[in-house]
Amino acid sequence: AEGVADDAGEQAYNALDISVGLHLFSRKLRYNDDLYGLLREYTLDLGPALLFRGRWYPVAHFSDMFLAHVGFDFRYERAFGIDSTRADGETFPTSSRAWYVGMRGRVPYGRQEFSFGLGYGLHNFVIEAAGPSQPRRLNIPQVPGVTYRFVKMQLEARLAPIAGLRVIGRAAYLILLDLGGVEEEIWFPRSNAGGVETELLLGWSFDAGFEVRLGWNMRRYFFSMNPEPGDPFIAGGALDQYFGYSLELAYRY
Repeated sequence: AEGVADDAGEQAYNALDISVGLHLFSRKLRYNDDLYGLLREYTLDLGPALLFRGRWYPVAHFSDMFLAHVGFDFRYERAFGIDSTRADGETFPTSSRAWYVGMRGRVPYGRQEFSFGLGYGLHNFVIEAAGPSQPRRLNIPQVPGVTYRFVKMQLEARLAPIAGLRVIGRAAYLILLDLGGVEEEIWFPRSNAGGVETELLLGWSFDAGFEVRLGWNMRRYFFSMNPEPGDPFIAGGALDQYFGYSLELAYRY
């Protein structure tokens, strides 16, 4: 790739940046103003997921003109080996996945890089029934499954304070288009929500193009339930929060 080199010989911007790694995440679902006290809150202390993501600026392979700084984002994540356990010991199969695709424009400034991304994504977290129904056994989790579909607007800064070290900071707002199970008739059919994301990554280059990255991230969905008399559940709002830590191996070209 024909990139601009800094004083230390390190390429200032890249055409391709891909990574694969492990993401450990937690989840807390909490309600506000639960009038009847019937809603079950939810906690996942820690669950593992495989993470693959990347960024590609096609024109940057052969040019450093304006279009070399317009590219594509993609991300895919899938949890594995997680179950949800109720206070009475009943265990429920649990799954979670997320993906995102979008466009990105960047502005290099010396060894630093600033960018804006816009795209579409999905994030779900589903707790399934614990086997077939049986007499005197409550086999449903009593927690709504969620499938968030959203438009994401993201700002990012990539800083290189010293040769070999990279600091990446991201902040995003999520415009939610669909809430999945939460807005079904049995839960909160008039609910609406928004979301925010933040992420901090520290990367260290150890070989030509390769980088190890450690990260911390947070995703928060905030709800207004808008209940009416006669609804099965009455709550003013809710927070669905995810915190995570990642270890990734990245390749930049």
